Amino acid sequence: MTITYIKHTAYLLINLAIFLFSACSEDDNYAPGTAIPASCEQVYFSKENAASLMLPIEGSRSVTLIVARTKTSSALSMPINILSKDDKLTIPSTIEFTAGSPTTKLEITLSSDAEAGTEYIFELELTGDNIDPYTKLDGSAKFFGSVMIEKWNTLQATFSFEDLYSPWEGEIENLEGSNKYQIKDFLKSGKTVEFTIDKSTGAISFSGGYNDGTYWQFLENDNFIPCYPTGSDIYITSTYIYLGASYSYLNLNKKSGRIYHWNNYSDNSSNWNALNISWK
Repeated sequence: MTITYIKHTAYLLINLAIFLFSACSEDDNYAPGTAIPASCEQVYFSKENAASLMLPIEGSRSVTLIVARTKTSSALSMPINILSKDDKLTIPSTIEFTAGSPTTKLEITLSSDAEAGTEYIFELELTGDNIDPYTKLDGSAKFFGSVMIEKWNTLQATFSFEDLYSPWEGEIENLEGSNKYQIKDFLKSGKTVEFTIDKSTGAISFSGGYNDGTYWQFLENDNFIPCYPTGSDIYITSTYIYLGASYSYLNLNKKSGRIYHWNNYSDNSSNWNALNISWK
C-alpha cells in the first residue's frame, strides 16, 4: 500500500464526513415540542372509566365519565372535542371544574328511541393549554367508548319439584352477549335470582344472598325470602341451595338442569328437594 494511496483514501474520508455533516445540518428540521404553560392543569379522562357502558332496560338513559386534573386551585371550563358519535348520543361540548375539585363528570345521554342490544359508539378528545402530552398521567386526553341498553333474551321454562307440587311455567333470561342469567319470580317469591353458569361444568353461581362455598341462602337484607310455589297456605320459609355441578346446574345444550336445596316450611316441616328445570 503506497503513501499516495493512503493520502488519497484519507482525503476521501475527510470529504465524506464534511458532506454528511453539512447534509445533516441543512436537512435537520427538528424543532422542540410546544412548551407546556406553567398554568397547565393537566386535564385527562380517568383510566377508571369503563369503555363499554351498559344501561338497564328501565331507568336512566345517561352514563357518566370522570374527567380529572392535577392542579385544582381554580375553577376551570374545559372544552370537549367530539371526534365522532352516534346520532342517538348527546354529549356536551364543555365541562366545568369547581375550584378545589380534582374531578368533574361528563354526562352522556342516549335518546329515548335507542334500541336495546345496539352499541352506540363515540370518541372524545381534550385539547388546549390544559393538556400535557409529555407527562404520564392516570388516564388519557382521548377516550373511545360505547353505550348500550342491556337486552335480555327469554327462555320459556318449566319448573317442577321431584316429589311435590305441580309444575309451573316461568322464564329464564340471559343478558345478551354475557354469562349473566336470571330467573324472575324465583319459586314464586316475587324476587329475581341472578347467576352465572360455568361453561365447562354447567355449575350455577348465584349473586347476592349468602354463599359459603357449599350452599347459598336465598336472602334479602339478611332475611330469608318466603316462597309460595304451591299457592297454598303452606309456604317455604327458608331455602338453602347446594352448590356444585352435581347439585345445582344448567346444561345449555340439553336445555335442562336442576337446583338442589333444603327447604323449611311454614308448618315446621322440612325436606331435601330438587327444582327441575327444562325448556324447548
